[in-house]
Order: sequence, then structure tokens, then C-alpha cells
Amino acid sequence: MYRYFLLAFFLATSASNAAPSPDAPLPRREVSFDYLMEACSDIGDPAARYGDIPFFDCHSYIYGVLDTYLIASASIPKKSRACFPQGLAPWQVMRELLPLLSSNTNRGPAAPIIIATLRKKYPCK
Repeated sequence: MYRYFLLAFFLATSASNAAPSPDAPLPRREVSFDYLMEACSDIGDPAARYGDIPFFDCHSYIYGVLDTYLIASASIPKKSRACFPQGLAPWQVMRELLPLLSSNTNRGPAAPIIIATLRKKYPCK
């Protein structure tokens, strides 16, 4: 009986320290500019899977922002739109965002900062 109690106790305590399950319902978390830049600096780090936003993938996030923007851009006036190349890759977006790291004004949600940066780099003509 004592062995079963120890086994149950061990399983319960180890389960509480386990990594989050990808199937567990997690609350929505904001991807801040700071978080994005930190997560993108540790690409491939297995420990990053269990960070502030479990299973966050930098490149997938950037692809999602770009794809969503392309769909929504038809409703944005051309003079306010970003016209970035169709094949723009996440690493190219990150290269444009790096200079913003030294600025304290670029804090908050990452997606609007990404789009504003791309609008400056690739204005529609």
C-alpha cells in the first residue's frame, strides 16, 4: 500500500512540473515586440517551447502576420498600405526589425510594429 502511495505522490508532483501539453487550453497571450525579438534570438532552443507562450514559433508567427496582412490589405488605402514582396521571408523581416531593439518607443504588440516597419521599407507606389 505504501508503495502505491509513493508512486501516486511521485506521479502527481512530476505531472505538475511537466511541460504544458499542446492540447491543454491555455489563455491567449499577447506577442509583444520584446517577446518576439527574444524568442527569435533563441530559434531551435528546446527550452523556448515552454516559455511565456508555450510552443511559440518565431517564423510561423511572422508568416501569420504577413499572410493576414495580405488578406486584409485590400481594405487599406493604397497610400497607407505596405507593398512588400510576395516571397518576403521571416529572416528578412527580422533584419528590418533589429534596429528597433535600441528604441524604447517600440513596445507593445509585435504585429503592428512589424507592419509599420514594412510600410516604411516597402511603401506602395
